[in-house]
Amino acid sequence: MMQGTIEGVDEDKHALVTFIRQYWLSAKDHSTKDELYANIKRKVNSEKKALELLDDLTASSSRYAAILNPSDEFWNKFPESVKYQIEVLNFIRVSQGRPLLLAAITKFQSSPKQLEKIFKAIVNWSVRLLISGKLGSGSLEEKYGDVARTVMTDSAKNVSQITDLFVSSVPTDAQFEAAFATADVSKGYLAKYYLRTLEEHVKAAGSTQEKNYPHWDVSKKGGLNLEHILPKSVKTTNQALGEWVFRLGNIVLLQANKNAAMGSEDYVKVKSPELLKSDFVLTREASGKKQWGPNEIAERQVRLAKLAVEVWPHSRTVEGDRFLPSPSSAVNYPASRLQATPN
Repeated sequence: MMQGTIEGVDEDKHALVTFIRQYWLSAKDHSTKDELYANIKRKVNSEKKALELLDDLTASSSRYAAILNPSDEFWNKFPESVKYQIEVLNFIRVSQGRPLLLAAITKFQSSPKQLEKIFKAIVNWSVRLLISGKLGSGSLEEKYGDVARTVMTDSAKNVSQITDLFVSSVPTDAQFEAAFATADVSKGYLAKYYLRTLEEHVKAAGSTQEKNYPHWDVSKKGGLNLEHILPKSVKTTNQALGEWVFRLGNIVLLQANKNAAMGSEDYVKVKSPELLKSDFVLTREASGKKQWGPNEIAERQVRLAKLAVEVWPHSRTVEGDRFLPSPSSAVNYPASRLQATPN
């Protein structure tokens, strides 16, 4: 049953072992993949303990499966915002926080508001770590496991206590803003997520007419496209300019049903007028320049970086609670906005 539950949502041939290790990190102690079997054998040294472990794994498998599947019926009893945070973590392909997610679900199922804040915190931390290039470190995985175990043992009983244990591992506002201002984002799904979320934030804080969102479908078949204003072809013709192609400041969102890909067309004659027609505020802001090059890209990315600090906060206290959703996160999130695997 446990194996079927996990393999039903994860086709990876090592899915079951990965689940057992994530469970072990959340409830027992730190263990690398190579150490896992020996550590289980050392600690589970009686029939009673073996049966207890099997019971715990069986109970945890359904919760873990829900972490991998935002459409799982498990989430029906929670607010849509809780489901959305899980959807985001899967969309941006972040798995390091799963031991803490598993612990949080186990301990806070009856406290949806606490669970929402914890999930939102993990999303914020993940974005900051992704942008700063620190997400893949072994020490980070160990930290997530350490904090998860404090939750499981009731040593950390609320969001503030969990935050206090983890935030030293997360880039500060100054570090995050500096990293965001110079970040290259070559993975399309990440660029779409960052730009879409920043766009939501700007719209939520703007005028009434700006709060009507354009089509948010991010599937391969259409709806939401990425446009590199300085085209990708530049990388093969001009090495110096090519280094700026994947800067986030050079990338904008376009609606596929309104804007055709502009390719290598001239910025002043073609691209700028098209960008100005967009329904996206941040896309329109990239129009109207006398030219488009490193200075314009850097200037726009500095603007995005300042917004990013607000959208993915570090540990700011708002109305007495940490990691309350930013204005953009207060919007209702239909699942279709994060459907399919983007390019």
